[in-house]
Amino acid sequence: MLRNLIFTVFYFLTFLFCNSVEDEEFWYSAEINKKITEKFKVEFERQIRLNDDYSTKYKSLSETSISYQVFPVIELSAKYRYVVKTSKTEERISFGSKFSLSDNWYIPTYKIKLQQDFNEDNLPKDFVLRFKMNFDFPPLFNLNPSIYFESYHTKESNNYNFDKFRISPSVDFCITSQSSLKLFFIYKGEIKDSITEATKIFGTKYEFSF
Repeated sequence: MLRNLIFTVFYFLTFLFCNSVEDEEFWYSAEINKKITEKFKVEFERQIRLNDDYSTKYKSLSETSISYQVFPVIELSAKYRYVVKTSKTEERISFGSKFSLSDNWYIPTYKIKLQQDFNEDNLPKDFVLRFKMNFDFPPLFNLNPSIYFESYHTKESNNYNFDKFRISPSVDFCITSQSSLKLFFIYKGEIKDSITEATKIFGTKYEFSF
């Protein structure tokens, strides 16, 4: 897992200085979190994605997820996503695990996710395996900065090929004890032959927990 994430960082730094096709997007979303018990949590998120003119919606999605803390350092989750694009709809089912090995900010949190997408005819697409490494830095006043590295591996034949990555710094602003506003930037790269299709994403996310 760590090796894959190191490759992600390497590819990111390499592609920053190589020719690539670039685009920009803006995402904004709202999320509601409900803690059912000390270990069981339910989340619902609604997100809108705009293209590079920051005014035309090209995708909206709704996600519902549940998570359960099996052990103090391990959390399991399941998520359902419904996507509406300009002329079609898609669905996604994913299962993930989260490993929080330490409370120290310099020890990252690891996530592994296996996802399956379905097109508008309910036909399955290729499996995708995702590896994520997240650093939560010490808070500064009401601000909580973080950064994550994520790699995507699409199943082809019997192999999972690395074909996409994301690197995202963000900062959470605590509004109240139950709500926060996140500002984030995502550098997303899709590797196609010798060309990297890079997308710069700016976004906001409002979260409410109860």
